[in-house]
Parts: sequence; C-alpha cells; structure tokens
Amino acid sequence: MNVTPKFSERLWEWRLFSNILHKSLLNVIQELPVKFDRPTKMTDNYVWTPDCNLNIKLREQDLKIKELIGFQPCKMDNALGTTTYAEQWTTEVYSFPIPTLLMKRIGKGLGIRNPP
Repeated sequence: MNVTPKFSERLWEWRLFSNILHKSLLNVIQELPVKFDRPTKMTDNYVWTPDCNLNIKLREQDLKIKELIGFQPCKMDNALGTTTYAEQWTTEVYSFPIPTLLMKRIGKGLGIRNPP
C-alpha cells in the first residue's frame, strides 16, 4: 500500500488568543475575501494528546497529519489579555484505508505505547 500523501505542504499559521474580541479585529476579519461562494459545513474530528507535535484531523474520506515544526511568539499584552504567535506546520493528507506503517508513525507521534 502506498505511503505517499495525496497532498503535502509546509505552511505558517497565525494564532491569536484573547479574552475579548476587539471591534477593530472583527472589522478586519469581516473585510477578508470570501473563500467559498456559499456556506460550507464540514465536520472535523481531531485526535490529539498533550505534549505532542502532531495534530490528526479526520474529515470525510481523508486523514490529515499536521506536524508542528516550530513557533514564534509575536506579542503578549497582559492589559488586553491577548497572546499572538505564528506556528510552522507540515501538512500531509492521506485517503483511507491507510497503511500500517503510517498508523505506527501516528501512534508514535502521539506518544501511544505499543501502536498497532
């Protein structure tokens, strides 16, 4: 069985954690271009364990493996209760069924003892 992903990329993701959503940020978000021409409803299921660098997402017929390469703190503002940082991830997408070798890689990355 093939272990080559059907899609692979390296990307940066920006994160903001805040106690309050400021109106100026809401305005910026609302001005962003629309990605889809109609509302899209997707259900994602995640597999994750603490202290690991893997994020496993199950969506429809695909399994997405995101592996954290690194992150860079950008700004902390205790007065506003906000923290921002950028993360760099590799992303690989596979179709089911997945090979045993990939399942072992996922188990090891999630820190599961004796993966299948």
